[in-house]
Amino acid sequence: MRRVITFALVVTLTYLGLGVFAPPQPMPGTGAAAARLTALASRSGFKAVRYAGYTIRVPASWPVYRLDRDPSQCVRYDRHAVYLGQPGANQQCPAHLVGRTATISIQAPGTGSAGTGSAGTGSAPGGPVDIGPAIGTLPQVGGSVTRDAQDQEMHTSLADPGVSVTGTYTGDAGGVLSILRSLRRAGGHRAAAGAAAGGGRAQVMARSVAALPSGTGHAGSVPHAAVALRVAHAVQHHHPRAHHGRRHRQARKHQARKHQARKDHAAKHRAARHRAGQHKGARHHTRRHHARRHHARKHAARKHRARKHDPRKHQARKHDPRKHQARKHRRRGRPALPRTPRLRQGLRGFDSCTTPSLPAMQAWRQAFSAMAVYIGGVEAGCASPNLSADWVHAVTGMGWALMPTYVGPQASCSAFSVRIRPARAVAEGRAAALDAIQQAAALGMGPGTPVYYDMEAYNGHRRRCRDATLAFLDAWTRTLHAHGYSSGVYSSASSGAANMGAASTVDGHRIAKPDSVWFGLWDDERNVQGLPYLLQGWWRGPRRIKQYEGPHKRTVGGFTLDIDSDWVFGAVYR
Repeated sequence: MRRVITFALVVTLTYLGLGVFAPPQPMPGTGAAAARLTALASRSGFKAVRYAGYTIRVPASWPVYRLDRDPSQCVRYDRHAVYLGQPGANQQCPAHLVGRTATISIQAPGTGSAGTGSAGTGSAPGGPVDIGPAIGTLPQVGGSVTRDAQDQEMHTSLADPGVSVTGTYTGDAGGVLSILRSLRRAGGHRAAAGAAAGGGRAQVMARSVAALPSGTGHAGSVPHAAVALRVAHAVQHHHPRAHHGRRHRQARKHQARKHQARKDHAAKHRAARHRAGQHKGARHHTRRHHARRHHARKHAARKHRARKHDPRKHQARKHDPRKHQARKHRRRGRPALPRTPRLRQGLRGFDSCTTPSLPAMQAWRQAFSAMAVYIGGVEAGCASPNLSADWVHAVTGMGWALMPTYVGPQASCSAFSVRIRPARAVAEGRAAALDAIQQAAALGMGPGTPVYYDMEAYNGHRRRCRDATLAFLDAWTRTLHAHGYSSGVYSSASSGAANMGAASTVDGHRIAKPDSVWFGLWDDERNVQGLPYLLQGWWRGPRRIKQYEGPHKRTVGGFTLDIDSDWVFGAVYR
């Protein structure tokens, strides 16, 4: 009876083992991109995902996407998910995706799906510029965790080259940090290879040591004897006239020292003469300078007397309001604004959540001339693996005009996860501008570059929310100007753009308005008219960009993108 029970138990365990370790199958109804891996739940509500020799525990409800199987899958930061592999070069992302929540991305060498034209490898827009200090260690995999508090991202540094795990979060970072700390090596994947490699190295070292002489006995004494014979031979064969040669060398050294002393003395003499000549020339130039100043004073006095006796010129100068206004403006001592690129005519442009590949940009150049580039921010909703300094250099060489855009905290009365805190609006606006400058500089965009802040629509009639948003944007503009950059703001025509145009002061001082405004008004009119929300006198001239059509798909040259359409007549980077 005991044998029968043992046999039944063995059969049952074998059957269960085959069921647990069966190859994973794609979940029905989720598409080819959403292939779930084997879920080995260590506790209720979690599953284990295995990839590139590592396992990590994530919430059971999170979908898992294999980017190497579907390169067009969009890496979205606005919904919970796990992304395995590198993002594709031409992701199919929604046009205007903003927002961020907790996600996990694992990348490994040889598993990337980025095709031709992929210039970058990072998962964050533009790649992390400063990942910040380490906040924890991963002793089980020999790594550490660093946090970028400004963009709310965490990055792991692992011993395996090329393998990286990135987590995004909103607010509290504890949940994502606990997920990263569950990272483990998959059993038998790396350990066996490491042991084999270590054994090989140990065998090579053992053979090398065995080939060396032991250091005792006759074999070890031969090199010492040879050295002793060579030294003795050298001592026995001294040159018979060595003493005479030594005196001759000393005499030559003495002559060389005397010659060098003469050269140094001559150089000092020439330097003294040169200084004397300079002093004499300086006195001569000083006399000439004083003479010029004297003649200039006499000439100015003659002109003053002539103007004094010409009543027509005096009357014209008195009643010229333009010159009076210009002098009044100069007396205020306002800092000079950075020079921004000016357009002579409008350009057809578009904005997309992610950065297209270089082949796509080359194909789309036949239909468009300007494009918005999302360079970073805590609310940036998509990964941009193509974005890099090389990519920027290549597309500007094609003739593209770029609108660098930063997506940071949103209005306090909006529905986004990261919102402006009214009590800290100025500090947060300044911090966002400094981070945007750092991101732009990493892409090769130096001072003079216009950087647009993406402030999505909000309720502009709520006074506390409106004032905090204006204080934030005022600090944004002032900080960019202080570092030589041009300021721009994107917002809805009925909220952010209208509030900025109508405001004259904020927090008791004159508001610093952006140099260019980019507003959304989906009226399908290819112009920069903003009525009834924006008056004609606001941001006159080449200082406006209008997003006149919302999200839609467009195919040019065989490349399909989900875009918003823009008419660009404002500051751009070229």
